[in-house]
Amino acid sequence: MTIDMAQFQLTFLEEAAEHLVDLESGLLELEQHGQTDMSAIFRAAHSIKGGAATFGFESIAEFTHVVEFVLEKARDGELKPTEELTSQLLQSVDIISEMVKAVREGTDVTPEGREDCLAALQGYIENPDRGTAVGLEPTSTSSPESRLLQITFKPKPSMPATGSDAANIIRELANLGEIEVSCHTDEVPLLSDIDPEKMYLSWDIQLSTDATTEEIEDVFVFVEDDAEISIETRAAVQSEQQSKSKESETSTTGKSEEKPKQQINKKENAEANKESIFIRVAIDKVDQLINLIGELVTTNAMVEQCSKKLDADENQTLKSAVVEMSSHTRNLQEAIMGIRMMPIDFAFSRFPRTVRDTASKLGKQVNLETTGNQTELDKTVIEKIVDPLTHLVRNAVDHGIELPERRQECGKPAEGTIKISAYHRGGNVVIEIQDDGAGLNREKILKKAIEKELITTETAADLSDEDVWNFIFDSGFSTADKVTDVSGRGVGMDVVRKNIQALGGAVHIQSEIEKGTCFTVSLPLTLAIVDGMALRLGRETYIIPILNIIESIRLQPEQCRTMQDGVEIVDIRGEYFPLLRLSEVFGTTEENTTSQDINAGITVVVESDQTRLALQVDELLGEHQVVIKNVEDNYRKIQGISGATILGDGRVAFIIDLSGLVKLARENGRFAKASKFGALKMAQTTQRQEEVAA
Repeated sequence: MTIDMAQFQLTFLEEAAEHLVDLESGLLELEQHGQTDMSAIFRAAHSIKGGAATFGFESIAEFTHVVEFVLEKARDGELKPTEELTSQLLQSVDIISEMVKAVREGTDVTPEGREDCLAALQGYIENPDRGTAVGLEPTSTSSPESRLLQITFKPKPSMPATGSDAANIIRELANLGEIEVSCHTDEVPLLSDIDPEKMYLSWDIQLSTDATTEEIEDVFVFVEDDAEISIETRAAVQSEQQSKSKESETSTTGKSEEKPKQQINKKENAEANKESIFIRVAIDKVDQLINLIGELVTTNAMVEQCSKKLDADENQTLKSAVVEMSSHTRNLQEAIMGIRMMPIDFAFSRFPRTVRDTASKLGKQVNLETTGNQTELDKTVIEKIVDPLTHLVRNAVDHGIELPERRQECGKPAEGTIKISAYHRGGNVVIEIQDDGAGLNREKILKKAIEKELITTETAADLSDEDVWNFIFDSGFSTADKVTDVSGRGVGMDVVRKNIQALGGAVHIQSEIEKGTCFTVSLPLTLAIVDGMALRLGRETYIIPILNIIESIRLQPEQCRTMQDGVEIVDIRGEYFPLLRLSEVFGTTEENTTSQDINAGITVVVESDQTRLALQVDELLGEHQVVIKNVEDNYRKIQGISGATILGDGRVAFIIDLSGLVKLARENGRFAKASKFGALKMAQTTQRQEEVAA
């Protein structure tokens, strides 16, 4: 029988990534607070080493073994974990991460600095700085003196399916001392009944060793949930036997003195006895479920559409069944979508290291606080938002937080604070990155914008703070005095906004001089299914996400004005918005298109990228839950369109991309040829002139 090890190797790589996160977070906690669970850090390194050795990744195993040895000395108080050592260990985490990534990608790349880091760690082993760090105590729970242990190892029948080999475990125990092994074959069935993928053997092992308790327990770290394991000192076993004998002798009096049983058995823990509530599922299987529920939602919409044509009195039972099926479909869709949801801590866990390294490089003192780490977001969204959020965090450290001397001059503590929070708002997840730094400099940004000819000196004074802050998202825009390897090249922030918009999200800025800046990122919960409003343009149907719609209204002719450059502005309760006639933008100006007449069509006010605009359409068709289909993969990219969906009657409807729509309208001359701020100012001036004349 040949066992495919690829699936087990993939599981190891996934677990190694989780252990690396634990390892890094533990080291950062040690550096910041002077104390942490050193045993947990040691176990993370030991698990990576053991798994790498098991699956033949020798380079990872050899390097991690050295890291493990250093952590063991720090755990036992033999090595003082100084800031220099912690930095070296953090670098080793990066190197292990690169090696794991190389294995995953099938490349043979030696991480840069591997040998130097290895030599440095060896130096700490050979010449340890004796002494115990403040807040740390040796955590060994057993004496290093030689003792005799009685070990019972009874694997579950299913243990071989996990890739674990009992023989390797026994050999590893033999490396810790002298052993005597007794194998129990009582449960072995007849040859004809043997299942080659099941385990029927168990072992009693006597081990004479001076190894610590943790070292012995770590031998079984990969089979804790797949076997019954007990570890007892030999003296405790004898005491228990004597106690039982004494109890038998004194049974007539009913009195006995029970000796304490020094048994170390993790499986006796109530929590450990519980069955696992998690299973590992390949992401492609989850994606397949998402696709199937998407098709079900579409089919359900078709059934609903057909049922509306039936007579309600004659088909009451059928209509009730359709309503019930729609409810079940919605619940099923929400349940399956929930499978892809992950805590945003998956992204947040990277930021402590980012803040530490960036602050250290810039000579700043920065404290990071995070809240809402368990807020859930679609896995795809989290993976795509990590890089933009990382850039915003680096930007807060670089441009936001001042140098310690400067902060003290302003009456602030030398250590700056960055707060990252996540919470739900409506159907979105909002992430805020706030610093208590210097804030954005309005005059400096305006000066740079005028230099780059983004605005003129005349229009600069009329801009709101919000409009000024948005200039930092323009490509090539930077107010840094000098270029460094952290910032100053004017690249990054434009990519941040582009990536966030590509996810259907938006980013807003609030800033106050000398008090700090807050970036607010709003993201959809999922990219697969959205609630949208269907609207008609001629013979075509389009979809706008409900979350982007502010209101819909039927305008009067006097509410629409045309500026000197041909841009149309609508006045809605004293607020002015640019007007886009979608029939002109998408070229659907047919005879049955009523949106040419401001009286006949409907005006929909929408918001995108903190900008509100009015869309003139023919008719609103109602709210629909739509499954997003990628147009670019099946056809080509269409500007102003983010995707497509299949309606209940089988027709295809395009989903409007509001950000791309504005860009398309500008290119077609339908929207603010000059600065939009100037156009709005012109409208306000015209209104004031009319009021004065009246």
